[in-house]
Amino acid sequence: MKHELLRLEGISFGKHEQNTLNDFSMALFQGEILGVLSDHAIVKNDLVGVVAGRLRANSGRLYLGNEPCPFEEADKHRHRKVGIIHSAKTLVDDLSISENIFVIRKGFKSQIIDKHLLNVQTQQLMEEFGLSIAPETLARNLSAVERCSVEIVKAIALGARIVVLQDFSSFLSDFEVEQLLHLAALLKNKELGFLMLDSSVRHLSNYADRVVVIKNGSNFWTFARGELNEQVMKSCFHKEQIIDLPGESKIPSVAVPEKTKDLVFDQ
Repeated sequence: MKHELLRLEGISFGKHEQNTLNDFSMALFQGEILGVLSDHAIVKNDLVGVVAGRLRANSGRLYLGNEPCPFEEADKHRHRKVGIIHSAKTLVDDLSISENIFVIRKGFKSQIIDKHLLNVQTQQLMEEFGLSIAPETLARNLSAVERCSVEIVKAIALGARIVVLQDFSSFLSDFEVEQLLHLAALLKNKELGFLMLDSSVRHLSNYADRVVVIKNGSNFWTFARGELNEQVMKSCFHKEQIIDLPGESKIPSVAVPEKTKDLVFDQ
């Protein structure tokens, strides 16, 4: 049985009575790349914000590793459990890779740092993750795909077990996206799970184990690997269904266990 890393149940979120998420449910399991497809960028942004703890849902439940995360309570440490990788640069250009990964506390310049030890530890990480980037390399000298790869390594080194890959196809070439997703496919077996939000149907179809389609803020369909293509995607978002969607693909995004009644209110 796969270990569950993330579960969203009946999540609704919106501002000014306009919901971007409406009774949305989803589960991410260890060793899985879960794709999410929506035709609205704000829907994806709000979903990432709720998962990362930056936004509080109006209703619903969120679980990380089977532990509930109440929206009423600020979770300052959730970013350690969920790493967000997107177009915004989070590495410091003037620091080396090893410094970016391990030197995370404020005022570190006033401390004595064993750079040799940092480089040795970073080299071990690079080799473990199959990356051939020298630890002494400054962040400013990294290519876009190398920077994203290092950000993934940094998130995992800081304790993240869920890595969110957001809209890579908007700022990386197809070849670079494939490089990064190849890395994700290798790393997902290290007790990790990847949440992949992107508008590229081809990349979602090729690399995601499942793809959840969000329409009008709700779960519309869940596709198995390889079942999603451009024609199917257009049918999902067309006002009238153009083609018959795969019949076996409409599976619940979250498996709800059978429950017994412990307390009942009647009228």
